[in-house]
Parts: sequence; C-alpha cells; structure tokens
Amino acid sequence: MTLPTLTTMRNWAHSLLAIVGVIAMGYGVVVNVIATSDPSLSTKYATPILLIGGILTAVSKAIDSLNNALGGTPTPPAPPA
Repeated sequence: MTLPTLTTMRNWAHSLLAIVGVIAMGYGVVVNVIATSDPSLSTKYATPILLIGGILTAVSKAIDSLNNALGGTPTPPAPPA
C-alpha cells in the first residue's frame, strides 16, 4: 500500500474543509432563522458555528489556491462553443 501524495492530501483537506464549512454555515443560518420565529430556541452556539463555518470555507479556498499555485491538478479548458 502506498501513501497518498501531498497533492492528494491537499485535495482531501480542501474537500473536507469545504464540506464541513458549508454544513456549519447552513446549520448556523437555519438555527438563526428558526430562532426568529421561536424565541425560546437557544442560539447560543449558532452564530459562532456560522462564523467557524465561514472561516473553514475561507481556509478551504486558500488551500485550493495554494494547490493551484504549487501546480496541482489544473482545470481542464472549456470545450469550444
């Protein structure tokens, strides 16, 4: 069994951070929206989770940019129209 390459690890990290970040932002938004109609719902952790999700998504984009700068998998050109 061979170990994954550094490029593969960066791609995995990018994908994982993007997925977790989007899920966290979605959770934060949904809880905050529901809390507007139900004041008894606690939003103690919703806003911090929303912010953490945004940070994770930004870090994911930074990893993606780093991957591209280091010569990672290039995006194939679009087919001619």
